[in-house]
Amino acid sequence: MKKRILVWAGAACGLTLALGATVGVHQVSKLPLDHFVNKLTVMELPTTATTVEDLFSEATTHAEVFLTTPVEWTADSGSLIATPMNLGLQIQLEALESELERLESSSLAKLRLFVSSIDLTIPASVDEEFLQQAFVDSGIEQGMKNANYYYEGGVQIDPEQIGYGIEYEALSDQLVTLWEVQELSESETLPIRVSEPTITAKLLEEHREKVSALAASGLTIQENDGTEWNLKLSDHLNWIIPSDESFTLNDTAFYSYLRDEIAPEVEIEAQPVSISLVDGNYHFEGSARNGRMIAYEATLLEVEAMINSEETAPVVLSINEVEPEITVPEELALLGVTDLLGFGYSNFSGSPTARVYNVNHGMELFNGTMLAPGEEFSFTTLMGDIDAANGWYPELVIKGDETIPEYGGGLCQVSSTMFRAALLTGMPITRRKNHSYAVSYYAYPDGYGLDATIYDPYPDFRFINDTTGHMLIQGYTDGVEAYFVFYGTSDGRSVTMEKGDAYGYNSIAAPQITYTDELAPGVRVLEEYAHTGFKIDWWRTIYYADGTESERENFHSNYQARPAKYSEGRAVEEGEGLDKTSNSSEN
Repeated sequence: MKKRILVWAGAACGLTLALGATVGVHQVSKLPLDHFVNKLTVMELPTTATTVEDLFSEATTHAEVFLTTPVEWTADSGSLIATPMNLGLQIQLEALESELERLESSSLAKLRLFVSSIDLTIPASVDEEFLQQAFVDSGIEQGMKNANYYYEGGVQIDPEQIGYGIEYEALSDQLVTLWEVQELSESETLPIRVSEPTITAKLLEEHREKVSALAASGLTIQENDGTEWNLKLSDHLNWIIPSDESFTLNDTAFYSYLRDEIAPEVEIEAQPVSISLVDGNYHFEGSARNGRMIAYEATLLEVEAMINSEETAPVVLSINEVEPEITVPEELALLGVTDLLGFGYSNFSGSPTARVYNVNHGMELFNGTMLAPGEEFSFTTLMGDIDAANGWYPELVIKGDETIPEYGGGLCQVSSTMFRAALLTGMPITRRKNHSYAVSYYAYPDGYGLDATIYDPYPDFRFINDTTGHMLIQGYTDGVEAYFVFYGTSDGRSVTMEKGDAYGYNSIAAPQITYTDELAPGVRVLEEYAHTGFKIDWWRTIYYADGTESERENFHSNYQARPAKYSEGRAVEEGEGLDKTSNSSEN
């Protein structure tokens, strides 16, 4: 900004000589500022003011006239009539007022005014947001648009458009300068930037024939779990940018599709956890989960490769895992408990009240369990006695060929959840037995074959912590969902599971009937549905950070067939059916 204050400098003794013998320095400094108003101007404007108040009033009036003067702001793309005030110019009269007050109180300033004039300036600024808003509907600006293909009874071309945009920073400077030099005119030229399209209709026309062939094909993007998104390229021709050798994709349009259509179904935010040690017990705030984010650029490159090839295989969606934030006390960090190793999950919806209680009690029992490196986990050993004294409720367990109430019924939900956690984090499984028959509680979410039955003392479920650090187990339920989460020292391993088809189906047609005096003769009540027998296999492969992998490990389940079971009122002439019993029991 141009300075207009004229600076006078001189020693007091020199000033005294200039004033002459009859006027003293002290006398001049005591005069009011009104006495020197004829030595003051504002913005070099002519003035008739006889007092400082008049001078300020004149400046105020001039500023108001300047701010409210209509100006036509022009560009090749259009024009807008607006006052400087409409464009957000702000003249700071309070700065002039402050300067006049300073002069009034300054003896030195009055001495300077005695021998020299001062021109005062009024600073100005622009509200940038207000300025941009003024041109929103002016039609002066238009976005740059590349030419693109679209499909309407065939491949069509939407032509390009040159972009025009106002250089708002330059316009802001221009407004301030016009105020400073006091040269506002009826018409002012807007500073404009021009954006030239990089893809023209001429370029697209040269490749229309190739694109027409491409428009007839489809594109499938596939998740690792088999979820597919099937697209007709004729609906997305605006993605395609031709060149002499190949096609590329408009990354903005393609990424927008991924964000709007696919990301909501596959992307998950990483969930943090904070672990603390209070009175010897571990407490968890939150539960860590890896996040999943689409690798946008990698997916783009895969799709480009596909549309430039003659193949029609699905493009596998590229996904990046996002590690969660894990906050632990120093003593845990020293033990190596710093990373999320993985988790296991099961759902126990439909469980009776007592079973829900036992599942929750069992999950709490294992919450905070710590395993040293190389230590074997034994479910039944850590579980302790299963009786009323230890807080267990009676609920159904599989015992031989019966399903009867016993304390702790439902604990197999807990052991099966632990089995899945150990399985999916790549821990060596040293002991596991499937249930005698297929139980629907353990079929969700991936089907049968991922259950582990337990009953004290046998069968047990066991696995080994084969990592280099300690491993801490978090166990909890969320509604009817059960989770075990493993924390420790990650060695970069990952796990894939493959499920085979069920086979060897068999069933028992004849029902098992138990006669009772509790029912009227001939009345039959279903006590237990029939269960079909079958076999199923899962295979696990563990991939290590050094590029090696484990042998394909089989987890086999053999589920027995069970007949439907009824109670029936005893008839006088009939004998009583006997139930078979066994010492083999399951939860």
